[in-house]
Amino acid sequence: MSTFKQFTLFQTVCSLLYDGHGKSSEIPEGTLNSLFLQRLGGGDEYNAVNPPWLSEENSTITIEPWKTEELWKLATRKEDQKPRYANFPVVIVRYKNQNYLIDGVKRVSMWHATGDMAEHSVYIITVHN
Repeated sequence: MSTFKQFTLFQTVCSLLYDGHGKSSEIPEGTLNSLFLQRLGGGDEYNAVNPPWLSEENSTITIEPWKTEELWKLATRKEDQKPRYANFPVVIVRYKNQNYLIDGVKRVSMWHATGDMAEHSVYIITVHN
């Protein structure tokens, strides 16, 4: 008899991020938090407050369709490298009413460069204050 563990959406997103960005010394939730802190690292938000450790207890995840042009506005750097996975959802953390694109910059850049103005799936991780 086999057992199947039901993953929550939070665990699924963490695992996807870990597969693309994780270091062997990290846990999947650590990869999410590392990316979040990197994204906050240069801004006033990081310097003004002690950002939370993102977890299932202090956040919720929704899946929303976003147009490329909306995602492009969040891209803090523009990439010309081909993404590893062209059709994966991108990941945004919504913290203190601000959206931070933490995964998918290469995908967004590719969609923008090729004129793809379609809607794409976005995981929105909303942090509860």
